[in-house]
Amino acid sequence: MRDNAIVTPAPYSTALTWAILLSAPAVAGAGEDRDGALDHIDTDAAFEAEIPAHLEDVLGRVGLEVGAESRRMDGDVVVLENVVVTDPIDPDERLLIDEIGIVSHEEGIHSSLVATRPDGDVRGKFINLAPSEEDYFSVNADGAELNFLTEDDDHFETFLAADELRFNSGSYEGVFGGAEEALLYAALFSDFSFSVETAPRNVDVSIGADDTRIDATPDPQEVVSGQGAGPSVTMDIGEFRIAVRNQGLDHQDTDMLFDLEALEDGASIEVSGHATDIMTEERRGDAVALSSLDSIAAEAFYGKEELSLELDTRGLDADGSLALGFLHAMMTGAQDGGTPDLSLSAERKLLALHLPVFPGAKAQELGMDLLLAQVSPSEDVWSIVDPGEALDHEPLDLALTLDGQAVAAQHIVSAAAGAVAAGFMGGHPEEQLLNAVESLEVGIEGYMQAIGARATLDGSMNLEAGDQLPDLISTVTMSGVEDALSNLATTPLVGEDDVMGAAMALEMFTMPADDGDRVMEFEGRSDGSALLNGSPM
Repeated sequence: MRDNAIVTPAPYSTALTWAILLSAPAVAGAGEDRDGALDHIDTDAAFEAEIPAHLEDVLGRVGLEVGAESRRMDGDVVVLENVVVTDPIDPDERLLIDEIGIVSHEEGIHSSLVATRPDGDVRGKFINLAPSEEDYFSVNADGAELNFLTEDDDHFETFLAADELRFNSGSYEGVFGGAEEALLYAALFSDFSFSVETAPRNVDVSIGADDTRIDATPDPQEVVSGQGAGPSVTMDIGEFRIAVRNQGLDHQDTDMLFDLEALEDGASIEVSGHATDIMTEERRGDAVALSSLDSIAAEAFYGKEELSLELDTRGLDADGSLALGFLHAMMTGAQDGGTPDLSLSAERKLLALHLPVFPGAKAQELGMDLLLAQVSPSEDVWSIVDPGEALDHEPLDLALTLDGQAVAAQHIVSAAAGAVAAGFMGGHPEEQLLNAVESLEVGIEGYMQAIGARATLDGSMNLEAGDQLPDLISTVTMSGVEDALSNLATTPLVGEDDVMGAAMALEMFTMPADDGDRVMEFEGRSDGSALLNGSPM
C-alpha cells in the first residue's frame, strides 16, 4: 500500500506510512468538495500553517515533509486541515489528508494522530502528478490513536490497537459514492494491532488481527483477456499475524546483509507469519467460486547459523470454475447447463530450504524439503484432460528431500547474486553455486505417485575440497510407468509421438527388475566421467 510511508525509519517507512493511513482522512481535487465527502482538500492552496514540532520530527526521521493549509484547536487537539505529505526525492507523489488531529501526550516525546471528523473517518487521497493518477482512501480506527514515541534520537516507536478498523481505497465513487461497480479495496479488521519499534541495529515490526474481511472490486474499465472486468473477490481470514525482527544488523545500511562482523557476533533477521481459516469467494456476473484454506504459515531466518525459508499450506480446496469453466465446456462439449465441479484439493504443500551462510571451516546444515500431498483434481477437471477416463485418477503425491551438511566458501548472498547474474548474462549459474561450497555431503530421497505410476529416488551427492564436480550416485525405481504411458496416448493433450518417445527413453535408460519394475542407476564422478546402469556414458 502506497499510503503507508509516513511513520518509520527509512527502510521501514512503507510499513509506517501504512500505519498512518490506519488513522488518516480522504481527499479530492483542487478546491473539490464532492458533496461533503472531502471538505478541505485543495491542491493549489498555500500550505503555510504551523505544524506540531513532534510530528515534523517523526516524519523528518523518514525523510518526509509535511504541510497544511490551516490549523485550529479542538480542546487540546491540534487539528490540521488540507494536509500534504511529500518525499523530496519524488515530489510528484503526494499524500493529501482532509483533516487530522494531533494529540500531545508528552512534549517532544509522545504524540498521536486521531480522527477529528464526526464519523471517525480519516480521509484523503494519494496522487502521482507524473502519470496523473489518484487513489482515494478512508480509514476508521473506531476512535483508536496512532501513537509515536521518540524518547531520544536513537529510538522510535509507533503503535496502534483498535477493536475494529476499516480501510477503503480506490476510486472516489468506490470509496465515497457507494457504487457497486467501481474500483474499491476494502478491509475490516477485528482486534487489530500494529507496532514498529526501532533502535540502533534493532527493529521489531508486528501486525495482526482476528476475523479479517477483505473485499476487492475491479475497475470495470479494465478488461481481462477479453472476458470483461476481472472477478470481484471477498476473503475472510480467521486470524493472521506477521512479525519481523532484526537483531544486530544496521537497517540503515543497504549492505546490511553483508555485515559479517555483526553476523559473527550473533546478529540475525527473523520473519514469521501465519493465517488460518481462509475463505475466498470470487464473483463474475452470476457465477460464484468458493475456495478455502485451513492454514498457511511462512518463516524465514538469516543469521550466522543458516539461511532458512519455509512455506507450509494445509487443507486447500480451490474452486476453479471461473478460470476453467470456458475450457471445460470447450473440451467436453458440455451443454446441459449444469454447474461442473472444477475444484482442486490438496492436503498439504511444503517448501523448506536450509542453506549455510557464513564461509569458514565449520560444516553447516544444507537441506531442502518439497512436498505435495494428496493433490486431487475433481472428476470434472479430469474430464478436460482425460475425457475417455483412461488414466488412473488417484491423488498426486510428490516428495523430495535433501539432507546433509556443507562448508561454505562464499557468503550465501554473494553466491546467490553471482548465480542470478550468470543466468542473466547467459553464463552457468550452477558453477557459481558450486564455487560457493568448499565441500558438501548430502543424502537425497524422493518419490512421486500419479496416474497409476510410481517412482522412488535414493541417492547421495558429495563434493570434496578441490573437486570441480560433485560425486553423484542415484537409483530411480519405477513401477506402472509403461501402462501409464499407454493410457496417456489416448488423451487429447498428449501426442502419440511424444508418448512413443518417452517409452523408448524408458527402455533405453532403465533396466528391468525381477518384480517387473524398471530401475535406473546413475553415477557421476568428480572427474567428469559417468556410469549409467554400470556402463560408461
